[in-house]
Amino acid sequence: MAGHGLPGTLYPNGEIVMGALKVQDGSGITMDYTPGSAVTAGDVVATSNIVGVANRDIAANELGVLDLDGIYDFTKVNTAETMAIGNVIYWTTGATKASTPSGIIIGKCVKASSATDTTVRVYLSQ
Repeated sequence: MAGHGLPGTLYPNGEIVMGALKVQDGSGITMDYTPGSAVTAGDVVATSNIVGVANRDIAANELGVLDLDGIYDFTKVNTAETMAIGNVIYWTTGATKASTPSGIIIGKCVKASSATDTTVRVYLSQ
């Protein structure tokens, strides 16, 4: 599946903060989601302790679906941070990006990310 736009908007039912580029499908684990405002395919949604990625555009107040697994490239909080294969990766809601120190667990790093990379490849698994 190709990448999508990267809008950044705060929504009442969850936080839509950036886009994620889907690299590989997972096993199809999803979650129903009804946003207060429209969501674009590829948007990252953080609700409570779950982070998902919209697999299609979802109109405001309409039922849609978030992917809860698969392999995605997420923007890193700190580009200078290196991440090794197997590192647990977190969604840092304050910075609205991926990191290793704290936040909501989104999965594990599946491709090493150097200090010059702006993204980290993560197997999204909650």
